[in-house]
Amino acid sequence: MSYKTKHLLLIIVSAILALTMPFYLTIGREAPIIIFILCVVTKGIGSEVGAHRLWSHNSFATSKFYQRVLIVLHTLAGEGSIVAFAGVHRLHHRYSDTDKDPHNPHTNLWGTIFYQHNTVDFTARIVKDLFKDTWLVQQHRHYFKIQVAVFVILALASPLLLWYYAVNVLSTLWINFLVNVACHKWGPADNAQDNTSTNNQWAGIFLLGAHLHNNHHARPAEYDNAWGNYKFDIFGNIIRFIQIK
Repeated sequence: MSYKTKHLLLIIVSAILALTMPFYLTIGREAPIIIFILCVVTKGIGSEVGAHRLWSHNSFATSKFYQRVLIVLHTLAGEGSIVAFAGVHRLHHRYSDTDKDPHNPHTNLWGTIFYQHNTVDFTARIVKDLFKDTWLVQQHRHYFKIQVAVFVILALASPLLLWYYAVNVLSTLWINFLVNVACHKWGPADNAQDNTSTNNQWAGIFLLGAHLHNNHHARPAEYDNAWGNYKFDIFGNIIRFIQIK
């Protein structure tokens, strides 16, 4: 079974659990707050800080301890391995909004929404630097086995925890949709260096700094998107705390 098929199955299973389990569980009023915190910790810190800004762009350096923490948090976001994320994202920057863009929302909208990539020129060469880290290699090799284990453990421990995890995986999908679609279709392109992406202010309610996508495309090697007319990027502040200067 291909990596792409396994990831699609993860999304489908998560959707089924997220939609059906509330009929059998008591979901408390605190659920939206818990889901928001899970998204910030796993997708926000694990993926945006780790998979994106650290490993995709090498925009900062941090200790081995924080690297391991970021790998664990990213694994729980449910969007696939860091190696795969970085490879797809590097291609996205190289071919942004063209036919070779793995998730071009103008020609592959549904695939982009469901994070199913049409990869062109995807070879190991584009992520060869990541193969030096054994943790990243093992995460990629065993990613979906880990997901099965997490689902089983949570199901045995607490059906409510399993529901939260399934919703978290879908929330990661929603966040990727906002970045890859909304921040390439709507909002101002303030920087002449890149006019294929946008700084989408309303998406900032959910993205907390990743919504400054035009800033990011203009200066992808910078770890903080908050520059120019924009001052808020929570993940840039987190990086300031964990980076090695």
